[in-house]
Amino acid sequence: MSKAELTERGWRKRSGDIYTLEVAEGVFAWLGLNRASKHRPLLINPVAGVRHEATMRLCDEISQLPRTNMATLSDPIRVLSGKTFDNLRISTLAEAPAAAEHLIEAVETYALPFAHAYVDPDQLLAALGRRDHLPVSDYAIIRLPAMLAVLGRFEEALSALDRELHTLHQRSDPAAVGYRASGAALRTWIAARS
Repeated sequence: MSKAELTERGWRKRSGDIYTLEVAEGVFAWLGLNRASKHRPLLINPVAGVRHEATMRLCDEISQLPRTNMATLSDPIRVLSGKTFDNLRISTLAEAPAAAEHLIEAVETYALPFAHAYVDPDQLLAALGRRDHLPVSDYAIIRLPAMLAVLGRFEEALSALDRELHTLHQRSDPAAVGYRASGAALRTWIAARS
């Protein structure tokens, strides 16, 4: 729908319906075009985010999962707009150009300012600490200490890791087990560099 419009503005198409645009060294504006494939008319819920590349690569490495293109922080544009932006509904091919224009306007108005607000690592760390703009609040358990680690703030990273893992208490669900394993891998990663 709007691939040409986005790439003309410097956005790079990633896997699926994800686009990124570098806004600072190693920091990318992130746009996901989530679509309800069985919904008629076509319904697209654009999600804006910011990706701190080094942090997310380390998260992928220590979780031993295939590399992902996840944002570090993200929210639907509908949420960022205070619900003044509605999801895109396209009933006919003739409606696609207007929807693409509406999307580009929303990207300029909400997605890019959101990414620029988190170019400063301390702002991003603060948001992770508050669990702002996370589709799953537990994502901060590893992302926060991982970001401190890639910034070379190893003692802070280890303290944050202890604090974050403590929030799991006695949980034994698969996610909690995965976070503990990732935490152990992060400790090993830090020990090899400090």
